[in-house]
Amino acid sequence: MAWPIECTNCGKVSNPANIVKLMEEHLDDQGWILCGHCKSSGYIEKKFKLQKGDPQGVWNPYLRGVIRPSLHDSNNTYQPFAFLVSYTPDEDPDDVWFCYYKDTRAQGGRLKMGHGPGGPPVFTAEAVLNLVAQMVKRGCLSADKALDVICTAARPLKQEGGENMTDAEAKAATYSKFAKWRVEWRKKNPGRESPTGDDAFTFYCEEVAGTPIEQIPRREWQEVHAWLRGWRLLSDD
Repeated sequence: MAWPIECTNCGKVSNPANIVKLMEEHLDDQGWILCGHCKSSGYIEKKFKLQKGDPQGVWNPYLRGVIRPSLHDSNNTYQPFAFLVSYTPDEDPDDVWFCYYKDTRAQGGRLKMGHGPGGPPVFTAEAVLNLVAQMVKRGCLSADKALDVICTAARPLKQEGGENMTDAEAKAATYSKFAKWRVEWRKKNPGRESPTGDDAFTFYCEEVAGTPIEQIPRREWQEVHAWLRGWRLLSDD
C-alpha cells in the first residue's frame, strides 16, 4: 500500500516506502503526519470502494495523524494503531480508523497491514483510554464531553438511595451534574471559561444540597469543593 504525503505548505509529495517508515520518519512528537521535505503538516488521501449496494460508493478519508498505544513494544511484530481521519484536507479530524500492521521481515516473513485473516486490531482497555486522552490533547474530542460520557457510564443504572452510593459513584454523579450546570453558567457569563469557588458554591446549593436524595448524595460542601478542585474545573483554585 502506498503512503503519498501531500504537504499543506510546500505542495511537494513525500513517499514513505511503507507503514513502518511512515511511523518512524513522518510523524511529529504528537503523531501528526509531516511532509518529508519541509516538515510542515501533511495528509494522505485514500479512496476505498465500498461493498456493492452501499449508497456512498467510495470511502474517501484524509489521514492526518496517528495514535499508537502509549505502552506499545516496538519489538513486537504485531502493532495496533489508529489513524485520525478528516474528509477534507483542511478540516479538523473527527473520525478514527483502527488499523494494525504485522512485521515479520526479521524472521524471514513480510510486512502486512490491514484486517486480514489475523482479525481486526486489538487495543487493551488502557490503550483505549490513552487513545481518548490523545484525541482530547489534539483537540479532536471535547474533554467535557469525554468526561461526561465516562462519568455518566460510571453511575449505576438504578440508584436506590443516594446515601448508599459509593464514593466513586458520588463523584461520577457530581461531575455529570457540574458539567451540565457549567454549560448554562457559561451562557450567563460570556467570556469566562471556568467558574470560581464562589460560583461552585452556588452550584452546590442549587444542584447538590437541594437535589432529591435518590439523584445525588447529600455531601458536605468541603468535600464537593475538593472534588471540583481536584478535577481543575475552577478558575481560582
